[in-house]
Amino acid sequence: MNELTELYYNSSHIMLYVLNKANKPLDFHKLFKIMYFADQKHLSKYGRKITEDYYVKMPNGPVPSASYDILNMIKKNRNSESSLHNYFKIIGRYEVEALCTYDEDELSETDMWCLDESISENINLSFTQLTDKSHDRAWESAQFSLNEYLIARAGGASQDMINYMKHMENLKNSTTFSK
Repeated sequence: MNELTELYYNSSHIMLYVLNKANKPLDFHKLFKIMYFADQKHLSKYGRKITEDYYVKMPNGPVPSASYDILNMIKKNRNSESSLHNYFKIIGRYEVEALCTYDEDELSETDMWCLDESISENINLSFTQLTDKSHDRAWESAQFSLNEYLIARAGGASQDMINYMKHMENLKNSTTFSK
C-alpha cells in the first residue's frame, strides 16, 4: 500500500467510525470538527493524532485534507465504480452517510475513547458553535496547515507533552531509525 492509499484508508475508517457511532448522516462540517476535536484531545493526552491527516485552515475552521479529498472525489464522481462508493454515500451537497462499518483493527482503545468523547461533546452543536469552537489558537496562527503542537496546546497539552511530541518527531526523522 502506498503512503497516499494508507492515508485514505486511515481517514476513511475514522470517518466511518464517527458516522457509525452517530448513527445518522452528518454534514461534512460536523464530521470534520468531530475529527478535529478528537485529534486535539488525543494529541494533548497521548502525543499523537488519531488521523494521519493534516488539517488545513478554512474559513469555517480546520478541515482534514485527505478526508475532504475523499468525500469530494465521491461527490464529483457519483456514478463511478470507485471502491470509495462502497464506504460512503453523499446526500445532497454536503451530507455523508456510512455504507459499511469501520475496521476495528484500525483504531486503538484511546483512539475510540477520544472519538467517542468528541462525538458526545460536539454532535449537538450548531454549525456556528462548531466554527467558533474550532477557531482556536492553532487555527488563528495557521497560514495554510495547522501546527500539531498548537493543536495540542489548544487542547490543553502540558509543556511536558509538547516536549514528548518534539522528541518523538525527532526520533521519527532520525537517520538511526530510517529504512
